[in-house]
Amino acid sequence: MAHKHTARWLRNGLGFAACILLTLWGLAAPAAPPMRMTAYRDAYVAAVRKAHPDDTVTVKADNAVDVTNAKGDTTTSYLDHGYQLYQHDQDQLAEILAGEVATLDAAGDDTFTAEQLIVVVRPAGFLPPGMKGRKAALHRDLADGLIVLVAADRPQSWAYPTGAKLRRALKLDNDAIWDRALANTRRELPAAPVQDKRRSIAALTTGKGVASSLLAEPDVWDTPAMQVGGAPVVAPVSKDMVLLVHADDTKGVAMLRQMAAKDAGDPDALTQQLYVRRNGAWEVLAP
Repeated sequence: MAHKHTARWLRNGLGFAACILLTLWGLAAPAAPPMRMTAYRDAYVAAVRKAHPDDTVTVKADNAVDVTNAKGDTTTSYLDHGYQLYQHDQDQLAEILAGEVATLDAAGDDTFTAEQLIVVVRPAGFLPPGMKGRKAALHRDLADGLIVLVAADRPQSWAYPTGAKLRRALKLDNDAIWDRALANTRRELPAAPVQDKRRSIAALTTGKGVASSLLAEPDVWDTPAMQVGGAPVVAPVSKDMVLLVHADDTKGVAMLRQMAAKDAGDPDALTQQLYVRRNGAWEVLAP
């Protein structure tokens, strides 16, 4: 994965306002939604069947549904973006589902623009079983249990095109696609704060569901300044919340582990694991 211009972006200090202390994070965390991902998925399935009674709908995962039309064309609908919209505004469920269903009509459209590309971090199990190689969204391994994907940010949902679709639509090779997606994503990301001698846990969020994409930016984590206080340790507790401390802060690390465990039941959670940055890569931090 290419990571051009990241150091310059970090030096510019963009997004520091999004970095808040743990105490503020505790106050700002959104309330748990009354509907879990599986229930949202079932509501989506019902909406698709009502709008497209001739289509065949097959549940592939908690967040993924295959819809096959009368011509035999199958579209995989990933529901995490719509579910995130629902979490932020539960009263708009009907409108959100209607928008999700409407995207099916354009699902066969392979015209993605470079401006729509972003990178997102997901659990390794995000891609349905058997969906690998050319049939899978363009992705790379990020760490044990996590992957990073190229997505197209559409009004009501994120699309996860295959590499072949992106290359055909954009006339770019894979490296250029990753470059553009990363450049677009950087504009939405908070900057990772460099810890001083004061022990504290920093929380990074965007309000747009992409804070965890910061983990895909090595130049942020591998600078000498970021090693002050020990190697950076992160708990990517959800798609839009990354908690950061340093390895020398044993109490902070223990607190991160407790917080990650508490988020295990959140359908928007990424992982219960803690990761430490060593030798230019993320490793699971053993208990």
